[in-house]
Amino acid sequence: MENDFANLLTSLLCLLPFCLGGLGMLGVGAFLVWIIIRSRQPRDAAALADDWQKMQVEVADLLKQVLPWQDAVLSELRTPSMTRWVMTPGNNFRIRGLIAASWRDKKRAWAAFAARGRRLRRGPTTFHGQAHARTTAHTLDFEAQPEGEVVIRMNGASLGALHADGTLVDSSGETVGHVSPRPEQDTPGQPVTLHGRLVARLFDTRSGCRFASRRQPLPPAVEIVASDLRAEERDWLLALVLWQAINRAVGGVRWE
Repeated sequence: MENDFANLLTSLLCLLPFCLGGLGMLGVGAFLVWIIIRSRQPRDAAALADDWQKMQVEVADLLKQVLPWQDAVLSELRTPSMTRWVMTPGNNFRIRGLIAASWRDKKRAWAAFAARGRRLRRGPTTFHGQAHARTTAHTLDFEAQPEGEVVIRMNGASLGALHADGTLVDSSGETVGHVSPRPEQDTPGQPVTLHGRLVARLFDTRSGCRFASRRQPLPPAVEIVASDLRAEERDWLLALVLWQAINRAVGGVRWE
């Protein structure tokens, strides 16, 4: 009887490390699940305000590398150059960088940006969250919302919003124009209409490296069609081009 008890005790002691290891793995797994679930929960107002403040500091520091703004360089806001990015569980990210004339000419940077949010895999926006961008003459804030709407502020005032279908609305919610989500058939670029007239075409420059490798010129970020572009129309085009570059930059981030 005593031998049976001793054998049972020995067997239990041999199994103890495996049991403890299994419990430890379960604990680690539960902790990771908790982190992911928590990271997907909406952030409160205090956390969002803290993000805004940190992005403003980051962009202000990067602005030292940005050249003085000229209206003529609007078409050169092509290539997002990420100087730092971080991914965390739940596809949350932090990113900052410059927007330069081309991937080979990053010294000609015309804007700086920073963004924070949750990376998405599909949809017109690549993330839900906030972005802050500056040229030496403009300040733009973007808030990408879950339903695909992007709320835009320029120089501290509401410019309006870009809807998922490409509709542009002003600060009062009135429709002021439209940007095609993709190039139309037999038409280069994405047409941008404001107040009933075609003012410009946006170009997706993600293939810039391919063009450069073939010694072909890079496409412009935006081709202005209207000869008498008004100040409001120029503001919208700048916002759209910067948003396109930031959205593309976030889309290039991978959690490895």
